[in-house]
Amino acid sequence: MELIQFQNEFSSRGLNVQGSNAYGEMNGFPFFIQANGVGTTVNFLTVYFSLETPAKRKALKVVKKELAPIGLVAVDDSVRNRVYFRANANVQDAAGAMQNAIYKLTLAFMANGYRASYICPICKQAGCDSMALIGTGYVNTHRACVEGNYIKTLQETNENENKGFNVLALIGALLGAIVGSIPTILTILFANSIYAILYALIPIASFYGYKLMKGYMGKQVYPIVIICSVLMLPFMELMTWIFAIHQEYGIWLTAGETIAVYFETMTGGDILKSFAFPVIFMALGIFVACRNFVHTNEDFKHDADSVMRSLIVRQPQQTVQAQQPVYQQPAQPVYEQQQPTQPVYQQPVQPQADENNSQNGTF
Repeated sequence: MELIQFQNEFSSRGLNVQGSNAYGEMNGFPFFIQANGVGTTVNFLTVYFSLETPAKRKALKVVKKELAPIGLVAVDDSVRNRVYFRANANVQDAAGAMQNAIYKLTLAFMANGYRASYICPICKQAGCDSMALIGTGYVNTHRACVEGNYIKTLQETNENENKGFNVLALIGALLGAIVGSIPTILTILFANSIYAILYALIPIASFYGYKLMKGYMGKQVYPIVIICSVLMLPFMELMTWIFAIHQEYGIWLTAGETIAVYFETMTGGDILKSFAFPVIFMALGIFVACRNFVHTNEDFKHDADSVMRSLIVRQPQQTVQAQQPVYQQPAQPVYEQQQPTQPVYQQPVQPQADENNSQNGTF
């Protein structure tokens, strides 16, 4: 399946399609479908549900077995309360098969007492009138909350851009890196081990230290975080030697004295061996941090815009109540022939100036 086909297939079924994602709702369960692949080629389709409470694997055993011929049902342990289904996109009528899987999954959720959360993740209040992709799930929310967050993000990024470079932020990045290096120092001293994952904490902590001190969030945030993180390599080596000497001999040496002892004791080869793994782990940590945690003003704007574009506003009479699912289930399974006048999904209307004149699409 090509990306354009993915977009056309699910758009024609009434979903809100944005790039490689499609958003909608079935039986009161908001969901989003993600097209996974390389370039414009889609190899897998993955649908995600965010439930009010964690799903138990045993409860989904029946539907998992039923859908096994076309894909995998799994509870996502990395994200709280999330369940997903992944299927091959290169089969005949992949969109129809995914639609049928979504229908069966929502029935399984209801049969086991699961439901989507009706509490807005932004304001923590009920009475949600919209759905949007917030955090790691497509969830019920309030239109006003999403729009308010969007405006707030734009204001904060614009203010940050007007302030320019901040020297205190550079200090914050360095202090953050020092704080992030403490777990690694402790594991070296007390566990006599080096854990690669802990090195990712250093650039992450450096970034948040920089951000906390209101640093300018332009593209220069990347070299600042990288430099501060790399400086932690000799710093951690120095600190481990200071504490190791104290543990061995019961004395505290100054930084200068420790450096002198270090170079008297270590040869060039010893130093290279000592830094070999830390350098590799630091490089991996910086890569992970910069790819997933370090963001610029443009990234913040893009994320806020993505949430806004995923927003679906229901008509006033369709506002979610605490115990009432909004939409009725499809009249028949997807694999059977559908009549043009019998929609399978119903999707809330896109945000418009006059919501009372909005019309529902079908999916």
